[in-house]
Amino acid sequence: MLALGACADPPTSATESTTESATETSEGGTSEVGTTEVGTTEVGTTEVATSDTSESDATTGDETSGIDEDACPELLPAPTSCDAAEGACGNATPIAGAERGFLDRELAITSTDVWFIAHLHGCAALYRVPKRGGDAQRVRLVTHAFGLAADDEVVYLLERTLDPDEDATVTALVDGDETVIGEVDRYSRIRSSRGGVIIHDGLPSVFYRASPDGLSLVGATGFVSGAGSTPDYDGERLFFNWRDNPDKGDLDRVLLGLAGETYEVLASNARVRSDPLVAVDDDDVFFATGGLIFGESFPGGISRVAKSGGSSTPLLPEELGDQLFVDQVLVDEDDVYYRSGPYDLFAVPKTGGTPRHVWHGGESEYALIDANHLFFRVSGPPSEIPIPGREFIVRVEKSSALP
Repeated sequence: MLALGACADPPTSATESTTESATETSEGGTSEVGTTEVGTTEVGTTEVATSDTSESDATTGDETSGIDEDACPELLPAPTSCDAAEGACGNATPIAGAERGFLDRELAITSTDVWFIAHLHGCAALYRVPKRGGDAQRVRLVTHAFGLAADDEVVYLLERTLDPDEDATVTALVDGDETVIGEVDRYSRIRSSRGGVIIHDGLPSVFYRASPDGLSLVGATGFVSGAGSTPDYDGERLFFNWRDNPDKGDLDRVLLGLAGETYEVLASNARVRSDPLVAVDDDDVFFATGGLIFGESFPGGISRVAKSGGSSTPLLPEELGDQLFVDQVLVDEDDVYYRSGPYDLFAVPKTGGTPRHVWHGGESEYALIDANHLFFRVSGPPSEIPIPGREFIVRVEKSSALP
């Protein structure tokens, strides 16, 4: 195991209260790998105005942002079909859409709802829709949101301003109340993971776990952030792939386990890109390998390695490698789910075997998973001129099996 440079200072709160402003530092649970032990640093929180999901304030944001609140209705009617983009939904069920607008690629799921951002003429807003479907309810307006994630009860939103020198704010939304819990680099990435919501921030990379009380520093490296994948987190360690030797280009990648400032190389041949290509369960790490890189094809697949390290095990038949392009990996109790290009989702047993075809349809974005379903955005065939109303949030059963 290798110990890295000192952790970066935790981010500061995005706003200062006129009556009270404080940054709290507390000792949290420590992560220990090898000989390095790192504490958890909490960032103080700042209360901001409460967002009401049922009543609108016509003056909120209008004077400073130019948002036309009336253009974002309080309810987006539930789609009854995908006829506006025939074939886009495939064997999935549409649960949300915007007839006169567009939907962001990023979603968040809580225990009962799917959260998404809709862009309509003159405004953009965060909406929530029940997982079972129905009308989507407006939560609050947004301006320059670029990241969205959630745990069972809390939604986290990353927003930036037009000023390239300003950091992004991290906002926690809980039961209709919202709190700015800190600031991060404006190009940070956010992900829901097994161990909570993780924010990957900055150059060099630092990693925070988000909670309504603030941001806790859980890992730091001497690496630049652009060269590794979005991490998964199991509550103790972060797992992601990394370019081990820049001189060898994008093929020479390794899978890392990171706790605090100490990392361990768990496997080689771990594919790169910023996509969520690594997923963990109680015992193992699952990661994509090979694939199409800079126009050249290399045998692709998915492998498993124990969190403690050791030999990695391929899960898919070798003959699929030349035609396989994996750009997302998810895991549940029994199966590994993977997205193969934008048109298909598959599942394979954790022990390996023949993949099961779960979904086929239009162009899809990265999926989220719960106990029974996969949720993701789909759209119709691409067009030189974007056409509103041809994007949907869909739900497909994990047990689906196409011929």
